Amino acid sequence: MHDVIVVGAGCVGSYMAGLMAESGLDVLVAEKGCAAGDNVNCSGIIGTEAFDKLSLPRGSIQSYLREIEVFGPAGRSVIYRPKKMWANIVDRAAFDREMAETAKEKGAIYRFGSIVEKVDRDGDGVSVTVRSGTETLMFRAQSCVLATGFGFKFIKEAGLGEIKNYIQGVQLVAKMEDVDRVEIYLGNNVAPGSFAWVVPCGEGWCKVGLLAAKRGGDLIRRLVESPSMNGRMKFWDGEIRASLIPLESLPKTAGDRLLVVGEAAGQVKITTAGGIYYGLLCAKIAAGVLEKAFRVGDFSEGTLREYDAKWRMLLELELRSGKALRKIFSKMSDRHIDSMIHLARADGIVPLVNRYFRFDWHAPLISALMNNQLKSLAG
Repeated sequence: MHDVIVVGAGCVGSYMAGLMAESGLDVLVAEKGCAAGDNVNCSGIIGTEAFDKLSLPRGSIQSYLREIEVFGPAGRSVIYRPKKMWANIVDRAAFDREMAETAKEKGAIYRFGSIVEKVDRDGDGVSVTVRSGTETLMFRAQSCVLATGFGFKFIKEAGLGEIKNYIQGVQLVAKMEDVDRVEIYLGNNVAPGSFAWVVPCGEGWCKVGLLAAKRGGDLIRRLVESPSMNGRMKFWDGEIRASLIPLESLPKTAGDRLLVVGEAAGQVKITTAGGIYYGLLCAKIAAGVLEKAFRVGDFSEGTLREYDAKWRMLLELELRSGKALRKIFSKMSDRHIDSMIHLARADGIVPLVNRYFRFDWHAPLISALMNNQLKSLAG
C-alpha cells in the first residue's frame, strides 16, 4: 500500500510527487511514456517568476525571452523589448526529466511504460490498474493524483465532469535563418481567433506552432509555406506534433481520495494556453491539502475539496479575464488586428504593457486594454 499514486510524469506530476515524497510519504508515479519528457508538445517558454518562486531546476534553459516581434495580417510588425527579462526558453523534454530526477532524489518511485487502464476507489484506498508490456499490474494507495494532461477518460467516470471547450496546439521543430527573437503572428488566415509563434531554441533551431479551433495541421503547413517563413526554412522533417489544450476548468477537481492537477484540471492561461506555472502552483496547493488529509486520516471529498476552493481563488480572475479577451479577439477582423498593430507602433499600447503586464498574470493588462482599446477595435 503506497500513500500516493501520481498518474503522469510531466513536470506538474513530478513536482507534485516531489513535494509529497519530501513530506515523508510513499509516492509512486505511473507514466505511460518510456521516460519523462516523451512526446511533449510545448513552446518551452516559462516565466522567470516560476523559477524564482518555486526553485525549479535550471539545467534545461536554452535561452531567454528578450524581445518579441508581433506581425499583423498585412505584414507590418511591432517589436517590444521588455524592461526586464520575462521568461526563460527551455528544452521542455529536458525540463520534465530534471523535474522527475528531483522527485526521485526526494524518494518518489517511478514506473515508466505503465499505461493506466483503471482507477477504482473504495473505503480503504485506491486501486490503479496498469498495463506494462505484456503484464497487467495493480497498485494500491491511500490517495491518487491525476496529472495526466487533458483528456484522461477516468476523470469523467469519477464524477468530476468534463471539459468541453478546448483548442488545438500544433507545433514543429525546424532549422531556420534570421530568427533573432520570439515572433508572434496574428490574423484570421494564420490562426483564426488566436496566434502563431516562432521560438528560437539555439544553433538555428526553432519551434514553430499555432493555436487553432480546427484544422491545425493545415494551418501550420500553410504558415511554413508562406513567404515570411519559406525563404528562411532550411530543414524540417515534416513531423507535426498536436495536442488538445483546455480553455476552461473541470467542474470539480477533488473527489474521495482523488485530486486532479495541471492541464487535466484546466489550470491553463486561457490567453496563451500555457499551463506549466499554473499547474505547478496548483500542485503545491494540492500537496498541502493532501498532507493535511494524511495528518487527520480523512481522504473524503469533504476534506479534499479545500484544494478545489483554494486554487480557484488563486486563478479565478485570470481565467475569467482570459476568457473575456478570447471572446473579444475572436470577433476581430484582420483590419481590426492591423489597427491594433498600428496603434502599438504609435506607442498607444506599449505604455499599458509596460505598466500592467506580468508574464504569468494577465488580468491587469487585459482590464486596461479592454477599457482603453480592444472593445472599440472589435466593434
